[in-house]
Amino acid sequence: MATVLACVTAWTAALSWQILTIDDGTWIGPSVFILVLVAAVGIGMRAARAGALLTLLVQLLLGLALICWELTRSPLPLGGRAVYLADMVRHAIDLSTRLRPPVPVEGGVQPIMLGGVLLAILVIDFVAVGLRRPALAGAGLLGIWSVIFWNGPVHLSAWAVALPTAGFCVMLLQQNHMALSRWGRGFGRPFLTTGATLGAVAVLAAVVVPKAVPTTDLHLLKIGHGSGTGSGLTVDNPMTSMRKELIQGPDDDLLTVTTKDPHPEYLRVAVLTNFRNDQWTPGERSVPATNVAGEDLPLTGVGSSVGRTTYTYDVTATRDFDSRWLPTQSPITALQVDGNWRYDVSTMDFLAGDKGLTTSGRSWSMSGVQLDLTSDLMSSVLTNSWAGVKFQELPDDFPSSVENLATQVTAGAQTPFAKAVTLQNWFRSTGGFVYDTSTDLGDGTDDLSDFLFRSKAGFCQQFSAAMAAMARSLGIPARVAVGFLRPEQTGDDTWVYSAHDLHAWPELYFQGAGWVRFEPTPSVRAPEVPSYTEKVSEQVPAPSVPASPTAEPTKTPAAPPAEKPIDETPTATTPADSHRTLFVSLGLGLLVILLLVLPASLRRLRRRRRLARSTPEDLWAELRDTAVDLGAVWPEEASVRRQAAAVRVSGDAGQALGRLVTVLEESRYAPQAGRASGSAELEAVRSALWENAGPRAKRRARALPPSLFR
Repeated sequence: MATVLACVTAWTAALSWQILTIDDGTWIGPSVFILVLVAAVGIGMRAARAGALLTLLVQLLLGLALICWELTRSPLPLGGRAVYLADMVRHAIDLSTRLRPPVPVEGGVQPIMLGGVLLAILVIDFVAVGLRRPALAGAGLLGIWSVIFWNGPVHLSAWAVALPTAGFCVMLLQQNHMALSRWGRGFGRPFLTTGATLGAVAVLAAVVVPKAVPTTDLHLLKIGHGSGTGSGLTVDNPMTSMRKELIQGPDDDLLTVTTKDPHPEYLRVAVLTNFRNDQWTPGERSVPATNVAGEDLPLTGVGSSVGRTTYTYDVTATRDFDSRWLPTQSPITALQVDGNWRYDVSTMDFLAGDKGLTTSGRSWSMSGVQLDLTSDLMSSVLTNSWAGVKFQELPDDFPSSVENLATQVTAGAQTPFAKAVTLQNWFRSTGGFVYDTSTDLGDGTDDLSDFLFRSKAGFCQQFSAAMAAMARSLGIPARVAVGFLRPEQTGDDTWVYSAHDLHAWPELYFQGAGWVRFEPTPSVRAPEVPSYTEKVSEQVPAPSVPASPTAEPTKTPAAPPAEKPIDETPTATTPADSHRTLFVSLGLGLLVILLLVLPASLRRLRRRRRLARSTPEDLWAELRDTAVDLGAVWPEEASVRRQAAAVRVSGDAGQALGRLVTVLEESRYAPQAGRASGSAELEAVRSALWENAGPRAKRRARALPPSLFR
């Protein structure tokens, strides 16, 4: 009970950190597994009478293994996984030192959040239960809450104080009750009821009073995020504007770019992250007021070993280009622009923070990087849910025929990157698709089925949306980007984007490379594919798939993968597979812990039952088991006095043993009511046996008592 109470109290206090993050659900879920694991290990180790430091060490090691599993899908990161884990930790530390909250978790500070939860639970549990000093746990709770105030002018919510405080009060009450119980009496029911009532009233007053008193000074318990966190911005769908301008509008000049980049292209305006309600949308963004354009912008997901070349781009928008989204080169590392332009960390989209602020007639300068991505590098990286769960979500009514089709199309590909390249090539050449701007299809699930199985005609909107959806069905994080394809060169370093350059393309996430661009639109519109996809194209055979979903496409088993070194990173798994494996691993871990503590628990239960009865036969049986557990020789067929001689104790313990023998013999041969049971004598002999035993014998007696098997 004490272990569970301490762990839950620490966990509820750590939940207050969600105010510091954007996608808090991506770390709160795994933190529940950390809570359960630490509590279960604590209960098991203490049941086996393990020391406080040993319990802490086992909790720490298993907790770190669970965090490694969540981050790398391996409890012990080796080889490639160790490299990715190191990159994730470095990137998390970099973001935490350069960005003000809220910050992204997945693809961001996830290692820090999970490690912080583990540390918080371990500290409170060790102090309150291991050291039996629950009063000192209050300092630990203050330390957990102080993390919030170190990160700027944000405030604790009411529940973030009320729940941990209530747990802290109960821990104090429980400890005092146990202390008094050692003296023969504890708190009576009236006292416990009164104490619990007073504690509840105090916590309630701490929450309610600051809200009722007309003052602005009581910020500690103020409800809400406080200043500095910004507000969510609900945005319109830029896909609609692109379709209108590309198909119906005149080809007006919109942007002029001056740069030394020899191939400026794919200037991004916005990213569509949500695929639900029958369409791709940007979703509702929470863009903090502190995330303003400036120098040293975060480069999410890109490993330090990836080479890069930086270019500067000076952009001027015409009066005709009126957008609340600021076009930027991706990935972007710096931006200088007038006005309150704020960025969303998870996508690096820049949105107008003030009403009436647009790009019309505005100029800005930015620094973008060209990553040195190669097919060999991309084929070796790991892709999974680190980019964020929202980048893998599919609608509830997502057609199974599309999922089966994606599996069949990529059946010959061995790696996630090879699957992505196969999808790209299938749309561009081998799948029988044509580029046609006259289509009336959209990007929803019904339109997706029509596009894939019937019409096979569309423009960039259908190609990008279809590839992103199929990639998600394969477990690869994906999104759709909207922007400009390729400008027209008008001078040595000058380029112009026009309305008909508007384009859409998919971006897929690969840990270590970040968000990687693909080009599924046929060559009549997009003549070239990214260079890092060309070599892979030659290695993957073109698939043969049915043209109609009348008969559900069947999954073709993939060819057996080539043997890999043990330390190579595995292929991607879907979120369902990952969670299922996590549950199985967690269950097996708890089963192992249960098996480790079960013998000691059974032995202790047997001893308690014997001492509760305290008959001479029970006491003698307990003496026999104690001697056997500690390695003494016990002659089972000998007389009581010969058995006592084999125990080999002297002094006061020897005299106590003699009295215990007398009690046993009298109970057998001359029973008499009211005679002493011999419990005190047994305790004296047991203490002497434990004192004389060696460390190895003591460890065996605690962990695996031999008497259980006699």
